[in-house]
Amino acid sequence: MASLSIELLRSFVAVVEKGSIQRATERIFLTQSALSLQIRRLEEIVQRPLFRREMNKRLAITPAGLELLEYAREMLALNDRAIAAMNLTPLEEPIRVSMPPDVAEAALPGVLREFRRRHPQVRLAIRIGGAPIGGDQTDIILSPSQQPDAAALTCVPVRWIGDAELTGQDELPLVLLPEPCVFRANALHALERAGRKYRIAVEATNFAGLIAAVKGGLGVTARPAAFLQLDATVLADGTLPKLSDVHYGLHHNSIRETPGADLVALLRNALAHPPKRAVRKLARGA
Repeated sequence: MASLSIELLRSFVAVVEKGSIQRATERIFLTQSALSLQIRRLEEIVQRPLFRREMNKRLAITPAGLELLEYAREMLALNDRAIAAMNLTPLEEPIRVSMPPDVAEAALPGVLREFRRRHPQVRLAIRIGGAPIGGDQTDIILSPSQQPDAAALTCVPVRWIGDAELTGQDELPLVLLPEPCVFRANALHALERAGRKYRIAVEATNFAGLIAAVKGGLGVTARPAAFLQLDATVLADGTLPKLSDVHYGLHHNSIRETPGADLVALLRNALAHPPKRAVRKLARGA
């Protein structure tokens, strides 16, 4: 017999109440594609379409969806009552955080030091880079985007980082992370728009590899210098094509208690006031 997942039902209710998958991501901390997969999985389980797309591209719930919605809300309420009855309060679970590695390196140590002082008993689960922890709901997500949204906190300039002598080569050697990556897309778009030839010298599998390759002189990369904590050279404006600014958004689960709210506030402050970076002076290209 088929079983209905509480996680899938919670995502389904969020999409219904928010009116779209995009807006539902504000409550269910998954990407739009991951949330879409959850809805399709639920439709496979019940063997009925739950939504239809109207002319204005808004999702409309189907009769089968309306029928399931009533059961879904009852099951979620029962689940939450059972959790409360077992004294499994949200704070007994770790607060799950996901953020980019360069922001984590620059801001996270200070944030965690202050958070531990305020809430020494609260557990954290921290994912640096990659998908949200466990592929399920994450309480706090800090992520970069080319376009601002309702969660955008700050707009950060992106700069070229690396050995200035490399800019004199006919084909600019690049050090990049694999797709999807906001900074990879930013760099390639800027170079292609300017007609500047390039080659991907290193495709690093993680941030540590990217930094090692840049420091080793294998190529240049594009990162937000405000959060970059390494001994590297920020290339002067005009050396290479101008990069687009990146917007950092902070998505968080509003139902968390005080410790979660404190952590969000600490991250907001850290993002607004990044620590001094350890980068060399601006350098002209060869």
